[in-house]
Amino acid sequence: MSTLKKILAVTVFTTTCAAIAGAQGCLTTGNDGKTASPRWREFLDEQNSRSAAISPPPAGVVAPAGYQVNPDDGIAASPRYREFLIEENAQIDAQQDIPEVAAENSVGYQATGDDGITASPRYREFLNEREATQAAD
Repeated sequence: MSTLKKILAVTVFTTTCAAIAGAQGCLTTGNDGKTASPRWREFLDEQNSRSAAISPPPAGVVAPAGYQVNPDDGIAASPRYREFLIEENAQIDAQQDIPEVAAENSVGYQATGDDGITASPRYREFLNEREATQAAD
């Protein structure tokens, strides 16, 4: 029962303040449609004036993100990271030009055989043996 009395008291107080708002300035409603105390209304009005001072960009205008996408690799990177990518790609290209390194980096078996079947090393070995026995017969 005491909760109901509290709710009733707050409702009466709010209604009374709203009725005499013009005379005493208890609660005010601003242009934003929010009802607030004078102190909070001042804060809200200040916030609204700040946001009005910072105008949004015109419709259809998109601000650039700062980094452009490189058409070669499709990665948008900072200048520092772009240098790193260039160096890394240069090292990879240099290693592929050296036959010994290229041979080390290549797979030890040919995954897709002459028969057009791609298989694991174990199954590729089985297929190659089967193919050799069929060719021998």
